[in-house]
Amino acid sequence: MRLVEGRVETQPPPAVVRTLEDIATTTKAKAFARRADLLLSVGKLDEARVQIAGACQEDPDNDELKDRLQAIYEAMALEPGE
Repeated sequence: MRLVEGRVETQPPPAVVRTLEDIATTTKAKAFARRADLLLSVGKLDEARVQIAGACQEDPDNDELKDRLQAIYEAMALEPGE
């Protein structure tokens, strides 16, 4: 690292992590999303998938929730079979 006069070193801002509960907009969807966040934190993808699907039903116009549900399906497809 060297000092260059007149140049300000900046670091990128930290990534903002939005939970599923943050993404959900309705009260019922937030409840499903909160449970999904908890299940994901302990690695229970299939159970979390069910909760996110419920959140999507309660918040049908929320494209970000739908994207997260799709990401869960993709992650499950990568898991080795039991």
